[in-house]
Amino acid sequence: MHMFTSKNFKIHAGFTLIELTIAMIVFVIFIAVVFSSGLFLARAFRSANEERLMYQEAQYLLGFMSQNIRAGTIDYSCYGDSNCESQKLDENNGFVDNTLAIRLPEGQRVIFQKNEENALRFVRQIESDDGTWRDASDFSDGFAVLSRDSIVVERLAFLITPVADPYQSENVSKNEVQYQPRVTIFITLRPKTPFRSGNMRLDFQTTLSSRTYKRL
Repeated sequence: MHMFTSKNFKIHAGFTLIELTIAMIVFVIFIAVVFSSGLFLARAFRSANEERLMYQEAQYLLGFMSQNIRAGTIDYSCYGDSNCESQKLDENNGFVDNTLAIRLPEGQRVIFQKNEENALRFVRQIESDDGTWRDASDFSDGFAVLSRDSIVVERLAFLITPVADPYQSENVSKNEVQYQPRVTIFITLRPKTPFRSGNMRLDFQTTLSSRTYKRL
């Protein structure tokens, strides 16, 4: 008969079922916290990146329009002209329109509008000898889209003051229009496919005066 003695009998310590369960619960909680923190940081980074892109887009669009405003004069003849497809939205001391038409030197003008796809459209036109305007051959479609495909131009409006061209002979005696024309641009941008719930919208506004002066 084999007898167990203190020399060959050993007790192996281990984990109980309760200890294993507690350890698993703690591990699951830890993984959940790490995952949720990582997801939150990823969403915050994506949201900040969307906002940064919209600020860059606004800076580019406003800068491009500003260059043309400062280089030319407001083409008042465009408003009410079906060729410009302008639409007056409001009128007070100035008028708010969906179109900005700028007359440039050497018989050119540029037109800025929001198209049906909610993008900023840019048209360059050349004046013919008979006084009519035709689209320049710069672009195959007759216009260029300035805004990114990933950005929606939700609103685009121009407050143009004064209400009439101060350099026209019939307006010389009208004190209420005798100041340098200026434009206030209102533009609202949002991402086309926003990452977070609820569309992110950013509103921008700037006022610029023409730096071109005419002799009365």
